Amino acid sequence: MKQLAILMFALFFIACEKDDDKDDTSNNGSEQTDNNIELTTLSEGHYSGLSGDGYNFMIQTQLELDSIWTIIYANSSPSSDAPEVDFSKELVLLAYMGTYPTGGYSIDITGIELKDGAYSYTISKTSPAEDSVVTTAITAPYHLIRFNR
Repeated sequence: MKQLAILMFALFFIACEKDDDKDDTSNNGSEQTDNNIELTTLSEGHYSGLSGDGYNFMIQTQLELDSIWTIIYANSSPSSDAPEVDFSKELVLLAYMGTYPTGGYSIDITGIELKDGAYSYTISKTSPAEDSVVTTAITAPYHLIRFNR
């Protein structure tokens, strides 16, 4: 419970959102972006313990990563521990799309740039067409990546 409170406090002050709708691009494993910042997917999926409206969150400590990992995998069995990240050399970014009543939604972090000491990122979101056949299940799409500082 204490970790959840810390995470929510951090989300309130650190969370940042950028809603760039681009063509759907998938990041499996590592991907080199145009400005040479390599992205490595830690986890991605359509089902998670995350809830509410979408948000993006820059994770800067192992405690924050452990907390968000616990929430993501709250409904999974068996649960796994978050990977160890050397936050003196790397950062982690979570892109969460929100909760939806059906399938057909996805989110991908497709690029990161460092400009004037600040990171900016590009996110691709996909939603189902009106006439699409989709699963009838609550989904909560997310993408969690790590990258070098």
